[in-house]
Amino acid sequence: MKRSRDGPKRAWLIVGKRTMGKKEWNDELTIHRMVYELVRQGRLVFVGGGWGMPDEACTSYQAIIDSYTYSLRKLNATFLSCARPLVAWQADSFGHSRELSSLVAQMGFDGLFVNPISFDDELLRMQRRALEFVWRGSDDLGGDTDIYTHKLFDGYWSPPGYCFGSTCDDPLFMASDAVFNNVEQRIEDFITKIRYRQAPHYNTRHVMVMMGKRLGFYDAKLWFTNIDKLI
Repeated sequence: MKRSRDGPKRAWLIVGKRTMGKKEWNDELTIHRMVYELVRQGRLVFVGGGWGMPDEACTSYQAIIDSYTYSLRKLNATFLSCARPLVAWQADSFGHSRELSSLVAQMGFDGLFVNPISFDDELLRMQRRALEFVWRGSDDLGGDTDIYTHKLFDGYWSPPGYCFGSTCDDPLFMASDAVFNNVEQRIEDFITKIRYRQAPHYNTRHVMVMMGKRLGFYDAKLWFTNIDKLI
């Protein structure tokens, strides 16, 4: 979070309400001010707002609604409307409930991001350039349950070869060494990966590329520095 303040163009998102419920949030006034500032500037964005993957572990219909109700009210009371999550997030569920898509559509979310899905379904959608689609959660309720849905290509991980930090062993961007400078080659490789490996499976001119890793942001400065060079 502190590294986000190093540059006005640096932004990141938080998934799951648990992150904001730690003891440090109650004890550190400095953290309060930092979070308020980043949220107000639109550089810290909440996704979903409730518990991540709230429909897992035999969750009841009412429990899902209660989770979102409590969490979204808490975010609004704490940060006002600028913290309102715009998209729902199901990026770690092995199977996705149609009922959840119906619920988040009726709650007013603009989109739903999912991963993974059935291998057969994913292969068919890749062939048809249909990894983005409009999902109707309820035939009875009709259009009120339609929601834009996006299947993440590499999950919430960076493209292969572009994970930075102490938990990764991918090459870093090296530009200061007069002998070894790999920036141009790494950028060409990145563009090639996105253009030929990912973009052909989406029917859009805009391709979303995730940069991250599960429990991998221990070296925020290293991540931001390399992403800046890539951009």
